[in-house]
Amino acid sequence: MLTAGIDHVATITKDSDWLQRFYVENFGASIEFDGLEFPGGPRVSIINIGPDCELNVFEIEGMGFDIRGGCRLPGPSP
Repeated sequence: MLTAGIDHVATITKDSDWLQRFYVENFGASIEFDGLEFPGGPRVSIINIGPDCELNVFEIEGMGFDIRGGCRLPGPSP
């Protein structure tokens, strides 16, 4: 199994809704949590992708990897 031995992986995205749909529709994942990490903090999604394995996804505007367009870092586009 691809996820054997992995507890969790943390990542950043700019579109949690799209990322959740991608993993649910393509890999049968389930959403364990979706909300603010703390009051006023970033949105966090916990996506179960296998037995005892999850993605911890932080949504931060202007940052993160977009599978449709590559890596985006803060600051102006080149």
